[in-house]
Amino acid sequence: MKIPQIIKLLPCAVLLMSGCMKEEVDFLRARDCGCEEGDNLPSIGVIIEEQQPFELGEVRDISYTLPEDAPEGLLIGLILNPPPASGGLDHLAVQSSERTTWDVALDTVARIITVAAPAVDWRITPQTAENEIAVYSTDRDARTAIKKLPLKLDYTGIGADSYFFERGVVVGLVYADWYDSEYDWCRVYHIVSLYESPAGMQWSTAPALVNSTSREYCDANLLAYTAYKTANSTPDFPAFEYCIAQGSEWLLPTHHDMAYLFCEYIGYWRHFWEGLFDDYIPTDTYYRDRFNQKLVAVGGTPLSDGTYWTSTEDNDPQYQAGKAMSINFATSEIAVSDKTSAFQVRPVRIWVDWDDCD
Repeated sequence: MKIPQIIKLLPCAVLLMSGCMKEEVDFLRARDCGCEEGDNLPSIGVIIEEQQPFELGEVRDISYTLPEDAPEGLLIGLILNPPPASGGLDHLAVQSSERTTWDVALDTVARIITVAAPAVDWRITPQTAENEIAVYSTDRDARTAIKKLPLKLDYTGIGADSYFFERGVVVGLVYADWYDSEYDWCRVYHIVSLYESPAGMQWSTAPALVNSTSREYCDANLLAYTAYKTANSTPDFPAFEYCIAQGSEWLLPTHHDMAYLFCEYIGYWRHFWEGLFDDYIPTDTYYRDRFNQKLVAVGGTPLSDGTYWTSTEDNDPQYQAGKAMSINFATSEIAVSDKTSAFQVRPVRIWVDWDDCD
C-alpha cells in the first residue's frame, strides 16, 4: 500500500491563518490523498448549504453536518478572509449596531457557525461587501479538507468613499447630492456609472427634434426621447440607447449632470449654469487622479479628457433638431454640437434616500 500524501496539521493551520488557502477539497477520500483505490478512507469534509445574501447588520446561525462515514475526533476550525474584527459570541452581540466588518463564531458542539454581517452602511467598502469562510476539518492522520462558503451583503445604498452599491455590488460613484423638492425634500444622490462607451457615439444618426430640453432632469429627457421613438422609427439615437442598455435606472445625463460631474472630477466648484468656467482650463490633476483611482480600483473605466454628450438639446428652436449640448473634459468648454458628432457617453442615475429627508 502507498503511504498517504498528507498535510501535516501544524503547517496547514499556519498557512490557513496567514490567508494562504490550499486547493479546495469538499470531500477528501483515498484517491485525493494519493492512497490506493481500494483503501476507502472515510470522508472528512463538512457539509454546509450555500447562503443567500445577508441584510445589513444581520446575524445568522448556519448549521453544518459531517459525512455519515466521518471518523471520530475530527478537528473543526474556520478562517474568515478578511479576518473578523474580533472573535466570540460576546462581540457579535455587543457590537451589533457598530460592526463595520464581518464577524464569525464557531460552536463545534452544536455544529453551528454564527455569522454577523457589517452593520454600518457608510463604512461599507468593496472589500467588506463580500467575504468568505473557509471551514477546515482535520482527522487524526492529519488529512485536511476545506469547504469554502462565500458571504455577500444584500445592500443597496451609499458606502465608504462615495461608492454606490446595488445588491452588494459597486456599480457607480457619487458625484453630487442634495435635498430635492422633487422628491419630498429627501436626499438625492447623483451617481456616475463605472463604465462609458468604448468609442465615440452619435447623439443621433440624423437631425431630429426630440424636445429633450431639460437641463436638470434626465428622466424628463428620457420621456421626450421615448415619446419620439414611439411615434417615429428613424433616426437611431446611439447615445440614449447605450445608456438604456446598461439597465433601467441608467440615463443619458443632462447638461447640469455633466457639469456637476465635471466640477467634482476637477475639484472646481462654481455655478456652472452661469457659464463661469467657460474659459477655465484645469491644470492641477490631483482631483482628477483621485476620482479616476476610485473608478479603476473597482474595475471601472477612468473618465477621459474627451468630449461627453448630454441629453439636453439646444434650446434655440432654430437649431434644436440638429444640435445638443456637450462638455469637453479637457478644456471645460460647454458647447452646442452637431448631433451626428461622435463623443463619449457616460451613463448616470440617481438614488433617493427616503430615510433622510428635511
